[in-house]
Amino acid sequence: MTAQRFILESVSAGFTINSKGCLTDEYRLRFEGGAVGLGSAPVGETRSRYEAEAGDIDTRSVVDVLTTDGILGREISQAEFDQYLAGNAAHLGPGAVFSLSCAFFEAALHSSGGCSPPVQAAPPRFCLNILNGGRHAYTNPVLSDFHEYLLLPKHADIALLLDDHRSIQDRVRSDLSAKATARVNGNLVYVLGEQGNRDCIEFLLGILDDLGLSRRYGLMIDAAAAQLWNGSAYVLDLAEKNAFSPDELEDYWAGIIADYPVALLEDPFAEHDLERWSSLVARATDCSIVGDDVHCGDPRRIRQLLGSACITGLVLKPDQAGTISATLEACAVARAADAPVMLSHRSISTDSLVLAHLMVHCGLELAKFGPLLSD
Repeated sequence: MTAQRFILESVSAGFTINSKGCLTDEYRLRFEGGAVGLGSAPVGETRSRYEAEAGDIDTRSVVDVLTTDGILGREISQAEFDQYLAGNAAHLGPGAVFSLSCAFFEAALHSSGGCSPPVQAAPPRFCLNILNGGRHAYTNPVLSDFHEYLLLPKHADIALLLDDHRSIQDRVRSDLSAKATARVNGNLVYVLGEQGNRDCIEFLLGILDDLGLSRRYGLMIDAAAAQLWNGSAYVLDLAEKNAFSPDELEDYWAGIIADYPVALLEDPFAEHDLERWSSLVARATDCSIVGDDVHCGDPRRIRQLLGSACITGLVLKPDQAGTISATLEACAVARAADAPVMLSHRSISTDSLVLAHLMVHCGLELAKFGPLLSD
């Protein structure tokens, strides 16, 4: 991001509809000269211990605060605007802070010369979200203790990826329809077998093999293990019907990685269990151990985790970082450590294009994609 300044002419608020059909606040910024940006905050069912809670701040109050503080009519850069927003988060609320930061970023992109050239122009690889488990499984829902089973392409051919995605989804839906079902947290899920979470892995890998796509994709698992921790053990009560000590869960993951082509493992332990994170990184040399809840986009925490080899890469959600500036700093920290960054929305997001803009601007190679063809 360049240090170019813009004069913020007006700010207004309205609503947009997120991917679950719920209204969410949307802010509209207009620069002098006519460039306009829109921004809204995605919403997830759960939040980590390091992530700010979204406040219930009335949008009119937010607009009033910006007006009273003299932000309108002032020449200001993205970094300066974000610094102001972060410093006033208690009055504005984290949802508004992120939304306004995104709106500024989009308006800057629409202004001539408002954004520096991308770091690189290589096409991204989109990690396909296929099966969903846990207690909030909506899309291709399966009985699993873990939230997501994804496919990581070994190529960057987007047209080929979309063709493969359609074939995989069609086959997944067809095969799931023949499975028994159960209820989890009020949601209907498919029961794939009696091996616990391994059934989900083998189901997905079996479909890849049948379609002749095994060589094109590796496997990614998002465990969201912080939600399994009860204060003394990791409780995998949906599919495994068992509780694991930290040592036992580490051995469990080591076995999964040894038996299957897991290329990326996200949030395998709770955020406090850093000794276990670093131990698995040392053992799982052929698998990248990544996280988002463990750092929540905080550049200082990312630097600490990478420096102590607790993670080997990031899943980065800009709304967890809080502002565009913090997101860019997090990317810079990862790049300095030669660590991969996978950009991602929260689970229930709007149709904002901010991720696409950030992918190009930062030259990022990886992003979560989907779930598509759902709901």
